[in-house]
Amino acid sequence: MEVANPSPFPVSPAPSTSPKREAADGANVADASGGESPLVVLAGAVTPQLLQRKVSGYRRLPNVIGFSVQSTPQKTLQELAAAGGFFDSVLSVTTVGELQKAGQSAGVHIKVISAPGRRFHSIVITPRALSTPAAQALSSVFRQMPNPLARQ
Repeated sequence: MEVANPSPFPVSPAPSTSPKREAADGANVADASGGESPLVVLAGAVTPQLLQRKVSGYRRLPNVIGFSVQSTPQKTLQELAAAGGFFDSVLSVTTVGELQKAGQSAGVHIKVISAPGRRFHSIVITPRALSTPAAQALSSVFRQMPNPLARQ
């Protein structure tokens, strides 16, 4: 059965079957400069308060503060949801470029870096504590949409 795609985000007909991903070294930045900006995906509905609660440090990446997402260039919504094990009925989706613009509007420099973890695990780098205006700006660019992998 084909899933309708009412959004501008690409959805593939099947999840990626590649079992491996190159080990992330934390230095790769998902950058919006080469064509279409990579997708950024979170499970569930994103709110400013949720983003504030999600900001943390990372044991494997000292001096990195931010929140975890699924993101990598040239991957579809379905591939990112599958890699993250997201089976919630709703996903929150934006792009690296939209997050960067939203952060800039709130005076926060945003970078998305590859991180150790599940296949396309990435970290949105933020200040130690995400201010309410910054959290509102960032959450405003996430769009909720049906998860093509939602369990029935």
